[in-house]
Amino acid sequence: MDQFNVLASYPQKEKVGGIGEVYSDRLLVQLKDSKFKEPTVCPPAIFLDIDRIKNFNVLEDDVFLCGFPRSGTTFTQEMIWLILHDFDFEEAKKVDAYNRSQWFE
Repeated sequence: MDQFNVLASYPQKEKVGGIGEVYSDRLLVQLKDSKFKEPTVCPPAIFLDIDRIKNFNVLEDDVFLCGFPRSGTTFTQEMIWLILHDFDFEEAKKVDAYNRSQWFE
């Protein structure tokens, strides 16, 4: 968290999930020593996983799914996994969708 300036904290009415913890606020942060000077609102959970995200190794055959909240991302993720694994429904039942792919939030 040393690479960020925390400018403000915004309480949420409902709890927000994130990377194994439950948080009830969001932070307005500004990245230090960056060309991006605009502050960003993000959940505090991002700081627990920032190194994993920064060091993520992108492979040539990776597939990225990008979407807005409540837009069918999980359903689309399931369809993509099944297509890439020859519709192996039995294997899909063994491991939940969250653990079959990486998430960046």
